[in-house]
Amino acid sequence: LDCSEPTENSILYLGESILIDSTIVIRARIFKDNCYPSRIVSNSYIFDNPDGIPIVSIVASPLSLNDSINGIFSPINILKNIEIPVSFTYWDVDPKQNYKSEIGIRIHGNYARTLPQKALRLISRSKYENSEFEFNFFGEQSLKKYKKFVLHNSSNDWQKTLIRNDFSTILSKKILYKETPNSKLVITYLNGDYYGIMHLMERIDEDYLSVAFDVD
Repeated sequence: LDCSEPTENSILYLGESILIDSTIVIRARIFKDNCYPSRIVSNSYIFDNPDGIPIVSIVASPLSLNDSINGIFSPINILKNIEIPVSFTYWDVDPKQNYKSEIGIRIHGNYARTLPQKALRLISRSKYENSEFEFNFFGEQSLKKYKKFVLHNSSNDWQKTLIRNDFSTILSKKILYKETPNSKLVITYLNGDYYGIMHLMERIDEDYLSVAFDVD
């Protein structure tokens, strides 16, 4: 319940009913004598969100985030590109459209990484679960698959309008270039705690260009 990785010393589930009436994260793992532990299963239960805005939940070991030595949010690591495993869940406005996978994250950006609300790069790798994100995140404009996304915090526009980034990309797409990154506002939760409004954005790099233009 504290988002740490379950161990043999964690609370044992005996099949009883669990009352869930507020936002919470539950992580579970199976242990058996003479066997390797199962993969960790993480489920987020989100309450009291406004309609019309997609939701992103990220669940990670608290030590991998906040440990003073190894945590990616530690001041000594803030400029490093340390990648950690997390559970990622996306709920679209349409309740039938959702995506869940184990992925990797790292802190993203330059100035954006120094803010209290960190920009995060989301990376799909087969060592976590899936080698790519195969989900329609952006409607008709979405690619068939992605290797990376960015959860952006608006950087220099943080705690101001939160729309400059979206405005500039929409303007570029309509007037100048088709291949500007799609983005959308999402409500973000980190380990069950509200982490604020962010932008889920395509990341323009060699992987994106390879899929968008069908080149190796």
